[in-house]
Amino acid sequence: MIKYYILVATLIMWSCKSKANLENVSNLEDVMAFIIDAKAFPIPPPPPPPPPSALNDTTGAWQLSEKFVDSLKSVKLKVGVHPILETPIFDDKISLVEIPDSYKKLIKQFPNIEDIKISSFKNINAKSRHSVVLADTLILKESRDWREYDMVFKFSNVAFSSDYNKAALSVGFSNSALAGYGVFYLLDKTKSGEWVIFKSRQLQEW
Repeated sequence: MIKYYILVATLIMWSCKSKANLENVSNLEDVMAFIIDAKAFPIPPPPPPPPPSALNDTTGAWQLSEKFVDSLKSVKLKVGVHPILETPIFDDKISLVEIPDSYKKLIKQFPNIEDIKISSFKNINAKSRHSVVLADTLILKESRDWREYDMVFKFSNVAFSSDYNKAALSVGFSNSALAGYGVFYLLDKTKSGEWVIFKSRQLQEW
């Protein structure tokens, strides 16, 4: 009889843990798709040279139109994502003062968050407008221009609140080995279930 209760308790614990893992993965994929769609768009071409009539024009009306620049955001890109989501990094104690307590709790989780490996982007592709693929780390090491990808993202693992309504992570963005930057994000989930950026801070640039 005791063995029976132990078995039942074990199954209940396994079931709860399995559901929690599924929820964590689902929210992780939502966050990644949100960041990719928010940040992945082609670099606009340089503005055309000013016509003679615009030599004294300081309004910039002759440059690329706002409508054209906005249209670039709808272009579907091939986005490479590093397969390893590493432990988040946050060492800016000054800006920590400006962060609400609910987010400070997330940041305190960082030392205990382990790296994880992503092997499939099927669900992320279903959520994102872009084509998301696993970045080949050998290509990234041996090439400078990364012609295989329009953009490369390097996500940290994500710290979630217990109700999955808040998240903290860092992301690296790059168009080549010589052009990129990193950003630390605090995210908030709206009542409609959409992620939005609560606060962001650039970490470094290269």
